[in-house]
Amino acid sequence: MFKNKRAFTLEETVTLILVAIILVFSAKFLYPFFAPSEVKDIKSLPDFEDNLLPAIDRLLSSDNELDYEKVKIFLGSDKNIVGYNKNWDPNRRLELTGLDTVKPRSCADKACLCFYKGNILRGNPPFKPCENYGKVTFFLKDPSFGSASGNTLYGNSIYPDTLPNFIVNDEYKLLILSGGLFRDKDKTIYIEKYEDEEGIVIYFAPVNDATREKINTRTSYIDRTNRK
Repeated sequence: MFKNKRAFTLEETVTLILVAIILVFSAKFLYPFFAPSEVKDIKSLPDFEDNLLPAIDRLLSSDNELDYEKVKIFLGSDKNIVGYNKNWDPNRRLELTGLDTVKPRSCADKACLCFYKGNILRGNPPFKPCENYGKVTFFLKDPSFGSASGNTLYGNSIYPDTLPNFIVNDEYKLLILSGGLFRDKDKTIYIEKYEDEEGIVIYFAPVNDATREKINTRTSYIDRTNRK
């Protein structure tokens, strides 16, 4: 009954093992290219937690009223970084931002940065507890980040040496850095701290050909100021 059955030779066994190893490594290499975006995106959250947040912490621990950091981060197309400012009036959220967005309860009366997976318009909660910043009044972004929802300053990109008076206006409520603007690429972000008696403003701008010269002007000014 079993007379046609034969054992694998050593050569055949080695060949099968090699084929199996090749298949495993091929699958491991090719899977990210065909996997859903949620599986492929393994950088967004670590870059937020390990690159962006520490850069803000360094700015807040600096004794300089003006200071800056440059940090490279990746943000997947279905991810969002949202900054809720200190003075939050939920009754005005539609008027000010056009978004039906509620400040997470964990932020309380503090400014906070939150990481979202998926569309925040659908009421998704933050993926993890938000990072709270008691000293920060506003998170703002430069208009050169694109026209996606979220607050920006008026006029040209990168605010001038003298901070505009309207930066303390009550209207600046919500910052949104949308992954759609990153186009699934690493981007370098310029982060600036401005501090006065009203509190601290943290300002974000992308570093690219359109902004590089103005950012260099800002950093040169800040470096000169801090050396005085």
